[in-house]
Amino acid sequence: QLKTLISVGGWTGSKDFSNVALTPESRTRFAQSAVTFIRQYGFDGVDIDWEFPVAGGDPGNSARPEDKQNFTKLMQSLRDALDAAGRADRQKYLLTAAIGSTKDYIENTEMEKVAKILDWANIMTYDFSGHWNIYAGHNTPMHDDPAIGRPDVDYEMKFTSVVKRMRDAGGPPGKMTLGMAFY
Repeated sequence: QLKTLISVGGWTGSKDFSNVALTPESRTRFAQSAVTFIRQYGFDGVDIDWEFPVAGGDPGNSARPEDKQNFTKLMQSLRDALDAAGRADRQKYLLTAAIGSTKDYIENTEMEKVAKILDWANIMTYDFSGHWNIYAGHNTPMHDDPAIGRPDVDYEMKFTSVVKRMRDAGGPPGKMTLGMAFY
């Protein structure tokens, strides 16, 4: 029952996604290379961790306003390639994505369209507090902590708010997986 997926991207691995998603040819080339890789090494699918379409992420990332639509197009190219390979191989290849937790991420993607393409979305509900904060805080809070009344607290950064944002943006609950940190 174990399924293994390759994950492409991440904080330091997303610098070229905007370029990869830019044209039909680059999207097709990427999708075909992903299919070749998972077939060669026996994986069950692909997870895309584009941090982040349009804006944000590592300062060296390429980014453009049209990433919003191109992210959807890239996911569709992958879905089409994985489905075609799956028909040929008589198996179901999975497509998932690591989804950002901020309002900006939702505004910079077409989540309702993307959610229909994905098998599930791995929502990154972690790193809400860290070395960049003046005070310590829970890494993955579920609710507000009324004892915390500091000016640097963003009360939207809790996983209940993230799930609500995803649902409001058209993300079906049955396709949401929460990535939660306990470190």
